[in-house]
Amino acid sequence: MKQSGRRIKTVFSKDIGELTSNPMVLVPMIIVPVIICVFLPVLMTVLVLVYGANAMNGADMIMDIIAEYPVPGHILLDEDKLMWFFMNFVFIPLFLIVPLMCSIIIVTNGIIGEKERKTLETLLLTPISNREFILAKLLAGFIPAFCISAGGFALFSATVTILYNVFRGYGIIAWGNWLAVVLLLSPGISVLGLAIALFSSLKAKSFMEAQQVSVLVVLPLIAVLMGQLFGVLVLNLAAIIIGAAALALLDWLLLYRVLPRFTRESIISLL
Repeated sequence: MKQSGRRIKTVFSKDIGELTSNPMVLVPMIIVPVIICVFLPVLMTVLVLVYGANAMNGADMIMDIIAEYPVPGHILLDEDKLMWFFMNFVFIPLFLIVPLMCSIIIVTNGIIGEKERKTLETLLLTPISNREFILAKLLAGFIPAFCISAGGFALFSATVTILYNVFRGYGIIAWGNWLAVVLLLSPGISVLGLAIALFSSLKAKSFMEAQQVSVLVVLPLIAVLMGQLFGVLVLNLAAIIIGAAALALLDWLLLYRVLPRFTRESIISLL
């Protein structure tokens, strides 16, 4: 058991080291969360607080949609209701792109990247078992993705809360919704990204090809975002919890199908 843990830790540490030393992988994992979790919400918040609801196109149509949501009683101004809706509901699918993207990038770099660097074959010929190899790769993708998404939420909630307290004297973050998103949906979407990345890495010939196949999973998040904007979907706390449970089932089914195919023999045959 101790030897197994040491081998897992070695592969995990190697993947994290390669991740932090590769600008092509590291830079997108920094820039995209900053844009999504800081730049966009701060820009939207400042524009709405300064220019009011007129700063947002289609505000009248969105106000009709907001009637389906439980707006807190202390939020009275239309622009504040708009911001409450966007920051706590519409913004969720955008936020989930962060853990999804991070897990996909890390795993594809850890497998396809090693193929391209000609280091994967050497690793597979070591005493590490298939189970230890897969577990190390999954942990190397999951842990950084969860930490980055949690850090992104901390920056997002802090900046929006500070701005609103300065201008209005109260905050607009729905903490119950967001805790469910960060603790339930975010890990689930990370595991989904890991499963898709593992599958694509068995087929892809290059790092870019694996990423192009994997990012197709972003499309359902865009569909959820559009569904809210058009009033088709109400993403309340109950919907978030149900979605997290469905995602957990999907993750289990995908990993159940993918992991048995992910053996050192199948990987070596593709080198």
